[in-house]
Amino acid sequence: MKTSSCEIDPRFNHNVSNTECGENIQRFVVVTICEWISFVINTVAVSPNSAEHYSRTISQFNRTAIGFKNLQLIAKVVDAIVTTLKEASHLGGENEVAYSHFLQYDRQDTNSRKSALCKLFEQMSEGWPVDAHANFINKYLPLYKEHRQVEPFRSAEEFERFSSLVLSPTNGSDQFEPMDITREDDKGHIAVAQTESPITKALNLASVVREIQRFFSTGVVHKVLSLNCIDAFSAVFLSFWNEINFDSSLSSLSVSHLMQSELRSLATQLWRLASNSPIVSHLVKEELMCAIKGLPGWTTDCSDIGDGWEGRLQTGLIIMSNALPPAETLDPVIFEEEKSAYQVNVFNAVNRPLTVLSKWRDMVSRQPPECDSCSVHPVIASLWDIREEMKSVLEQLQDKPVVFRQDANQYTSMCKEMRSFYGIVSAVVPVLHKLSSDADSLRVEFDSSQLSVAAAQLRSFAVSASGFCRSMLSKFGSFLDVSMTYMLGLEIFLSALHEACDLIEASERRRDLQVATAFPPKFEVKVSAKGLHSSELLAWCCRAASPMPLRLKAAVVRQQLSSAEEVQCNLEWVRQQWQKWYERNVAKAAEKDFVYRTKTEEEKEELDVLEFFSEQEQSQEVITDDDLLALLGSETEADCGGNDFNYATALLWLRHVLSGVGYSDRNLQSSDLVLLEELVSRTSTEKESAIDVYRTASLTQFRRAAEVLEPLAKRTRVIKERWPEQVSLASILESINNFFNVHLCTSLAKMSVLFENIIEQCEDWEKIADRENSLRHELAPVRELLVEWKKMEVRTWGEVLNRVEKDGRMRSQLVAFPLFDALFKNEVSVEYLYFMRSWLVSDAGADNALIAMSTEWITNASLLDYNVRLRSIRCLAEWAKLLGRQQLSEQLLSVSGHFEQYLPSVEESLRQAREPADHALKDYVRIVKFNDLNLWNIKASSQKAHTHLYKIVRKFREAVGVQVSDVFDKLMVMDEVSDVSLPSLPECNLSGRSRRAHQLANDVLTKATTICDVSAAVELMEQTKTCDGSIRELINYQGDDEQKEKQQGYARNSRQRAVALVIKESQSIGLNARKAMVLDPEALTRNSLTAVHLDVGEERYVRKCAGGRNASIRKAVAPNDQLGVATRKHLVGIIG
Repeated sequence: MKTSSCEIDPRFNHNVSNTECGENIQRFVVVTICEWISFVINTVAVSPNSAEHYSRTISQFNRTAIGFKNLQLIAKVVDAIVTTLKEASHLGGENEVAYSHFLQYDRQDTNSRKSALCKLFEQMSEGWPVDAHANFINKYLPLYKEHRQVEPFRSAEEFERFSSLVLSPTNGSDQFEPMDITREDDKGHIAVAQTESPITKALNLASVVREIQRFFSTGVVHKVLSLNCIDAFSAVFLSFWNEINFDSSLSSLSVSHLMQSELRSLATQLWRLASNSPIVSHLVKEELMCAIKGLPGWTTDCSDIGDGWEGRLQTGLIIMSNALPPAETLDPVIFEEEKSAYQVNVFNAVNRPLTVLSKWRDMVSRQPPECDSCSVHPVIASLWDIREEMKSVLEQLQDKPVVFRQDANQYTSMCKEMRSFYGIVSAVVPVLHKLSSDADSLRVEFDSSQLSVAAAQLRSFAVSASGFCRSMLSKFGSFLDVSMTYMLGLEIFLSALHEACDLIEASERRRDLQVATAFPPKFEVKVSAKGLHSSELLAWCCRAASPMPLRLKAAVVRQQLSSAEEVQCNLEWVRQQWQKWYERNVAKAAEKDFVYRTKTEEEKEELDVLEFFSEQEQSQEVITDDDLLALLGSETEADCGGNDFNYATALLWLRHVLSGVGYSDRNLQSSDLVLLEELVSRTSTEKESAIDVYRTASLTQFRRAAEVLEPLAKRTRVIKERWPEQVSLASILESINNFFNVHLCTSLAKMSVLFENIIEQCEDWEKIADRENSLRHELAPVRELLVEWKKMEVRTWGEVLNRVEKDGRMRSQLVAFPLFDALFKNEVSVEYLYFMRSWLVSDAGADNALIAMSTEWITNASLLDYNVRLRSIRCLAEWAKLLGRQQLSEQLLSVSGHFEQYLPSVEESLRQAREPADHALKDYVRIVKFNDLNLWNIKASSQKAHTHLYKIVRKFREAVGVQVSDVFDKLMVMDEVSDVSLPSLPECNLSGRSRRAHQLANDVLTKATTICDVSAAVELMEQTKTCDGSIRELINYQGDDEQKEKQQGYARNSRQRAVALVIKESQSIGLNARKAMVLDPEALTRNSLTAVHLDVGEERYVRKCAGGRNASIRKAVAPNDQLGVATRKHLVGIIG
């Protein structure tokens, strides 16, 4: 075989030099490979799904739907490569060396660069830059393989399951769907959706915080990268109270909200959250600090990154930049798949000639294929090495799972959106860099307009970012392995952005509060048993410009008055609110009188019945009656507890304001849990006593009503689908919708009217419905519940007289405003001063006038409000004391003490006046029953009952409206003085001065016994009674006029002699008329009212004597005409 003509292996020709041998080997390998590749290209058919096939067959219009810009160049590149290979197979000598250099086109000379293939390479580099490809291969792809946050989907089922859980509109089963009530109008069907309940919102927020805690403990749920500066419990608790406007009566909620959520469930979750709130807050703080370090692999050097939100901002930008795929690159999954396909093709291309060679050896020499593994032939050895290498690579590819993609063409669009949004993020970064991390510094460095613009830009970006994330998940959900790292970096960036927005908004809130409401620039906050306490902030809360609700302001003022803080300011605040209430009610009474002028007696009675059995209207701008009574100090123990509840709510509102201006307190307040339990007990526990259905709401009954109306509404919708043209069905749904939209503060009586309307609409449908479309089964529980409500109304009637008494006394207490107003103004009207000029003494004229007004206020009282007017005077005295007018306070208390001695008599008269009304009411309630389920009978019975009840009420008002002035003309019963038992003294021998002292003591005792002998006074009293009876006796004179004149003269003489005897006997016991001085009855009355101190000496006897003397003076003003002038003066002198 050693011949120089061997064309197989030049090394067998020993006449050729080594250099020529290497060149020949290289030439042989190049020519062989080119011939082989040309043969494969010409024989192998083009795959239908290959890029070459699309490049040759797809139209230019359809090519625009494909994101790969170089698709049209693929066919040209393939043709140019085939042409180059054909030319290379005919090269020889020096041209073979040039061809090897041609494969590295960057080393070619200028002429070769201008070849067709080089031009195509340059065009392809524009669509797929070489730098981007290098960045993709060297930087992005390794990070994607080693540090991607999410694995790609393995199947379409996984992706669909992810879409159903994450991309669905509502996640989780704990959320309650709002009830949709469809009603029909002239234009068609309109669906009315109920708003989401604040309780549901709070429950959802609590569940979110609970999920955060679960992530930190188990790591099984998604991260939440930012929270407010307050603790987790306060975030949920304050959010709930803010949703219900800090109103414990839940008046801002509707009946539909009761069906959506349960307060008891919220309380349970908050109790659990309270115990873990410090742990959650600590873990959130640590997690936010860890967010500054970024994601492993995606952030390299964090040494120069600062703390706080600025560090998270920079970290998020770095992650987003590194996670952004290079421009015009392939999907990493597609790239790996194409790379795997290329490796398979390489293996097949290498394996095919080796397989042919092995078959040839087997046919020729029966040699196994392994004999070629040790061949020194350059082509065979290279092919064997490549095949072994490809085998190991393909074995690894067999274990690689399949990856699911929605549409591979979406990758380019996704990268464009990510890159475009990164440009938006880069535009927001300079705005954030201008901000400082302190709210106080923001107010100094920027004005309000600049901060408002910055906050609007940031919030707008946050909304755009949220929409971008939703769009990425919905449109490119199968590319989650590529986009999730980018979105996590965006979330870290947003956590910093939201914190910066919170700083801006906190600064702006505080600036606005300072400008609009004079919010204190500096304040000191202390922790109390009821919550955070600050005297500066509480004083700000009570101002007129403060946004605190009026009922909470009243609770704060009430608490400060009880602790004697800021007395002058608080009393002035009460006076202003009382004045608004007084003016509103006076205007309302005047309007009522104007309306009554145009009505007949029957119409007036109907209006009175309707007013009495209707709900009282309360304006939010005017303080309520109960709150005003609590401020005046006339509340009961139950009201005190309610006031403490309102005060704790006021402190909670203040804490909400502080959290809004950047003040954070992560300490758990024990008052929060107490407040929560109190709220739950108020709304979930039914009162054992009878409910006033005309003024009180019952959440328990409302829940029952909602439960029985829900099946009725569902059944009606089903029937309406069969009969959409029926107006009755739409009216039923509209009536149910109206019931569900009513606020929870509505009285039970008003709700029963809506209930009756629903039943009436259903009965109209039942008149035309057949059995299949009937509502009788669903309507039966509704009727039964209405009957139960009517029975509750009957139980309310038993307390109607107590309600009349309470209302009358409350109104009497509140209309005493002119007295308290005069206390502040320190002046009264000129007419009243002239009328009461006898009371005015020197500089104390205004005080005496106020005392005169108070006295007249009590003397004009009725049986019903006498006790309340006494309390008004005591309250007035307390206010005078708080204002520093001690003398006036003592005088007012003296006046109150004087009239209190008549209170038992007034109460007894009130009891006697009430007895007939009580008996009539009990007899009527005993016979009234609601057992009939017929709506017409229920309505008729209610109207008839209201009319009869109001007649009883009207008679009761007339009976208790009698003036108490007659009680003051009666003498008070004096208690008998008990005998004092003297201790027995031992006898002893006395001498000298001791004996003389003993004699003097005996004389004094004898004289005192004689003076204190009341037998003569008793005889005088009996004689006076006889004289009074004879004077008052009516005599029927007989005979003619002359005889009647004689008889009248004899009777007058007899009466005058009797009066003279009384005067004579009174003089015998020392009751002489004071003729030397002029008696001033008004001065005596004033002194007896104002000069008697409380709890001093024998105050009780002094007041009874003063009361008797005042009654006698009043009688002496208009004595009997049968007495002469001198006799009258003598009697008045004796009394004075």
